[in-house]
Amino acid sequence: MELERKYRILFVFNHLNKQFEEIFPEICNGLIKIGHDVHVIYSPQNISEEFEIKLRKVPWINAKKLLIANGFDTSWADIPFAIRRYIKKHNGMDVIHSFGLCCGVLSYPAGVASQAAIINTPDAVVSVVAKNTSSILKRFINDNISYVFNRLCDLILFSSQVDKTNSADDISYRKVASDFIDFAENGDEVSKKLLEIYENAIATKRK
Repeated sequence: MELERKYRILFVFNHLNKQFEEIFPEICNGLIKIGHDVHVIYSPQNISEEFEIKLRKVPWINAKKLLIANGFDTSWADIPFAIRRYIKKHNGMDVIHSFGLCCGVLSYPAGVASQAAIINTPDAVVSVVAKNTSSILKRFINDNISYVFNRLCDLILFSSQVDKTNSADDISYRKVASDFIDFAENGDEVSKKLLEIYENAIATKRK
């Protein structure tokens, strides 16, 4: 089917929950089948070999491995530049959809530079708002980075209505543009719903 507007969509993650990992290749395939360019930057350290095999089998997908450590790390220094170089090589992006705070923060500068709609799906809310009694400083830093980052994003996309509802009392998610999508659904259905969300985010960004 010929599209009036083909989007360039970039996913960035260093891990996925098991449920989403299983349907992610189907989601990419669904977006590609209707004419969009799909790009994936992922860290192989927390991704199963089975996932990588499935991802490589998706026709016309553009995938790049980039080692992204869990938690803030000095090895992150070049990651934003590497993402930016990748985006420039592929003539920009319309959407950058990151997963987790780390990948969101690392991909944000490249998203701003390319004027892409910036979307982030946070880690499970229970882990985001969990109180880390062993390190008050780490919790303080994480909470403040989350608060600022969530307001810089064009959209926070929760992985379920439950996560969105549970986030309502977390100050870092109050009064931010947000939506949810049930990643437990069929991959083709998720790709259609994602596309609708992306189109709305792009339209809002370009107003």
